[in-house]
Amino acid sequence: MHLIYVYSGCSPKKYKEYIENKGIRVQQQAQKYNQLLMEGLVENGAKVDAVSSRPINRAVDSKLFYKSEKDSANGINYSYVPFINYPILRNLTVFFSVFFKMLFMSTEKERVMVCDALSIIASFAALIACKIRGIRTVGIVTDVPCHRPDNVKIPLHEKINLSLMKKFDSYLLLTEQMNDIVNPKNRPYVVLEGHSDVSMAKVENKFENKYEKKVCFYAGTLRKVYGIENLVRGFIKADIPNTELHIYGEGDFRKELEELVKEYSSVKYMGIAPNNVIVENELKATLLVNPRPTDADYTKYSFPSKNMEYMASGTPVLTTCLPGMPKEYNDYVFLLKEETVDGVADALQEIFKNSPEELHAKGMSAKEFVMKEKNNVVQAEKLLKMISDMEAS
Repeated sequence: MHLIYVYSGCSPKKYKEYIENKGIRVQQQAQKYNQLLMEGLVENGAKVDAVSSRPINRAVDSKLFYKSEKDSANGINYSYVPFINYPILRNLTVFFSVFFKMLFMSTEKERVMVCDALSIIASFAALIACKIRGIRTVGIVTDVPCHRPDNVKIPLHEKINLSLMKKFDSYLLLTEQMNDIVNPKNRPYVVLEGHSDVSMAKVENKFENKYEKKVCFYAGTLRKVYGIENLVRGFIKADIPNTELHIYGEGDFRKELEELVKEYSSVKYMGIAPNNVIVENELKATLLVNPRPTDADYTKYSFPSKNMEYMASGTPVLTTCLPGMPKEYNDYVFLLKEETVDGVADALQEIFKNSPEELHAKGMSAKEFVMKEKNNVVQAEKLLKMISDMEAS
């Protein structure tokens, strides 16, 4: 099967060149998600050609003209479309570059377009070209526009993006609840809440390599609406001896966090770090925490990739009981039952009643589960089956 994968990422080498070498951390989660999925598709025998607009704008680089480029890695062929790196002009040039690239590509009977539906300009252009060409389309929906964690006015581009999402022939969704929003015509879809990196099976989480102190660990967006304040204040209130909280990320809670760090030596703000550094420190931690609240509407339409990465590390996980998280996960994680400062404190105190050996065993059972059932090769196979069934119908 030949898949054209339209998105805004790039090869790992190019991502390092464009983004990481400049000390910037943009679209890390999207980059990792799409890269792992494409590699999983290749491992299942699919031919994957990626068409990308690249994760570049004026905030990343002031260079004005980006010409077309080609690259290949891990069995994937990358084609980067040209664009003018300037507001408005970037969107226009990306649109026409992707449109004509898709419109005039060579014809193959088994070709299917798989698209990151959140890359609004590229997906819009690719959709139109595929409709003209009669090419089947699959929309990857990892988040639902117009369902936000705050109460700000919904921007116009999100309304447009949601409307466009409804135009694909089939879907890869993170949660079952997404289907009611983005797939009103009940077209074929598969629910894959995420995928872990199959290569993590070879990465050992050794008990003897843990931090000397018991370390609670969080890496992600430092926004109050994501529960980070409850985590920090709950950790402080728990007051567990010989324990530290390490936090990585950026967001509206950062300044307040930096003040708390000055007052409480057990709370450490580690700044922003590339994904490989994050993973290295996940292995050394005692407990990984995702405090994302579950009461907001948007949580029905998300499954944090953080949870999958956490579990793949082999370090035990404390998470809220997210409505989009399948119940099969519950046996492998600690669940935060009360999403308050007191609830976090109580949960941490209860968890650390377990011996270090018991905690390590809990984490390793979670790793075994996601490595066997949810790795990117296994999950990609499910996507290919849905496409094959769609093509046969």
